[in-house]
Amino acid sequence: MPTTGKSAAASHVGKIRANNQDSGYAGTRLFVVADGMGGHAGGDVASAVALRRVIETDTDYASAHDAQYALQSAFVAANSLLAQTVFEHPELMGMGTTVSAILKVGDDVAIAHIGDSRIYLLRDGELSRLTTDHTEVQSLIDEGSLTEEEARSDPRRNLLNRALAEGAPGEADVFFVAVRDHDRIVLTTDGVHAVLDPDRLHILLASGTPQETVDSVAVAVEGAGAPDNYAVVVADGVVS
Repeated sequence: MPTTGKSAAASHVGKIRANNQDSGYAGTRLFVVADGMGGHAGGDVASAVALRRVIETDTDYASAHDAQYALQSAFVAANSLLAQTVFEHPELMGMGTTVSAILKVGDDVAIAHIGDSRIYLLRDGELSRLTTDHTEVQSLIDEGSLTEEEARSDPRRNLLNRALAEGAPGEADVFFVAVRDHDRIVLTTDGVHAVLDPDRLHILLASGTPQETVDSVAVAVEGAGAPDNYAVVVADGVVS
């Protein structure tokens, strides 16, 4: 997990699980989190396989459209690699991973996202979420059948509609947004936002250097019991 003065990344095993299925990466232009699933045998493998492929996109691009295409292609390739891995190691059947990534090009950030990890934008003190969770409860929220507050404790909150996995289409949301020099972009796996309410998360993400923010989030998650693995990546000054 490379770290620069304007970015920081960390992943932790939490207090309950025995192995870490979450990964975070802060590179030169690319920032990624991945949250594996599939039990003890497969989740960490799935997130690592996907992350390695997506990291290959950490290079220069002529436009945000080119970066967007590179991310989309990397997600497709990662999905194929997961299928190949399961074919070669049948004991890993059922493994998969969420992946959320940003790739900066000038004044734009290309985004690719699948699953329930999240990408946030902090601008002028206001925190907004750039991604939509691919979960059953998010579908119910969109339909108006469930509130955001109810979703936080709903037993279906961890049921994914989309992820990178063998046998799944691996269809990611891919788009780009314009960014400003003082914007902060934060990527989290659900081990963070599942235990920290939006107001608490906003306060933590809006203060300190990237490394201080990453450390503060870790302290808060551990203080909340850290029932799941978790990863957080913070990137400041994303404009090239």
